[in-house]
Amino acid sequence: METETTDIEITKVKFSQVATLLKQIGNRVEKYYLRLHLERHASGVSGEAVSTTVKEWYCELLKDLKVVSSPPKITKTTFQDARKLFGDNFDTKVTLRRAGHLGAYEEIVLIQFDPNFTSTDVVCRHPLCNLRNPEAAKCGKRDLYLCSHHQQVLINSISDALAKKNVNIPTSAEKPEAGRFSGYTSLISLLEGAYHDAKKFHTLKGKPPMVEEAILNVRNFLVITSTVLNPDDNNLALALPPVFHILRLLLENSNSVTQLGVGLVYVLREVIEMILFAFGVVYTWVSLALQSPGAQIGAGVGGCMGAAGFILGPWSGAAGVAAGGVLGGLIGNGIYNLVAGDQRQQQIERFRRDWAAAGGVGPNGQPNNQYPVYYFDGNAFGGLYVHPFPAPQ
Repeated sequence: METETTDIEITKVKFSQVATLLKQIGNRVEKYYLRLHLERHASGVSGEAVSTTVKEWYCELLKDLKVVSSPPKITKTTFQDARKLFGDNFDTKVTLRRAGHLGAYEEIVLIQFDPNFTSTDVVCRHPLCNLRNPEAAKCGKRDLYLCSHHQQVLINSISDALAKKNVNIPTSAEKPEAGRFSGYTSLISLLEGAYHDAKKFHTLKGKPPMVEEAILNVRNFLVITSTVLNPDDNNLALALPPVFHILRLLLENSNSVTQLGVGLVYVLREVIEMILFAFGVVYTWVSLALQSPGAQIGAGVGGCMGAAGFILGPWSGAAGVAAGGVLGGLIGNGIYNLVAGDQRQQQIERFRRDWAAAGGVGPNGQPNNQYPVYYFDGNAFGGLYVHPFPAPQ
């Protein structure tokens, strides 16, 4: 009897050793695949070097995205005059990514211009702040700016919003070293490729549809960051880490997205809209769960209603973003015929009213055509567009 027990124990030990060995082999194969994909495809704009931090982020996302196709290449335009790009009266809508490109693997081209338009100074984007950016270049691409005080206000608002939802992500109070986020644009290519593969090859089968929604909107967020917030390291330190870590948690815990109002997709949306609104950027979240035109418009209006609290609080209305988006989606179909074609104008008018209520005028009395507010919107086919409008006076 003792001999039989011993034989069983020996067999169990051998099976355990084999299982451990197979796991080690699997881990090595996975690491080799990730490293090979990273070496072949992870590069920033025009071959820009990719930092260690971004390489780690890339590999972490790649493990869950199940990419099977080569991601599209990514380049940037030469520097363009914003007045020629948008027109002196902001009458031109610019396409950042054409709808329907997903099946063609078209090259991603990031537009470069000065988002401060004709302003002679780069001033904090909070409507009640007149502090200038002392490190801003005199010409070229000068990014939108938040002073150190309003940077901290935004950081605290993000932390409070995450704490209320019991979402824990790594944080750092240290000033980011130069180049820490170099090559982050490679994540745009990775996410776009993953979104395409999910549509064409069903690589995310079994995961809730809102996971695809999160992937598309984070891609949009990164393109927006490149367009108006990059390459300021302080801006990147504010914008990139919380969005990346929430997306990573979402991909690793996709079942949580089914919890209406408290799922990670709603937290992700809340944080993205909070960050962008702080810089005077209005973004219409692309909803895949609400496919009809009316629902999409309602979601946009609702999201803007929630985001308005940021400048009135200031930024105290963060929790209202997700709820506003859900409410907007519910009312959207009922008002579609009344607002079709006017979604952007409605959001702009609401923004202007809230901005004026906060006491906001052009910083230092500058003409409003020197301080535009940017409106970004996209669609489920991958399109993304930007149209500035004058800040209210």
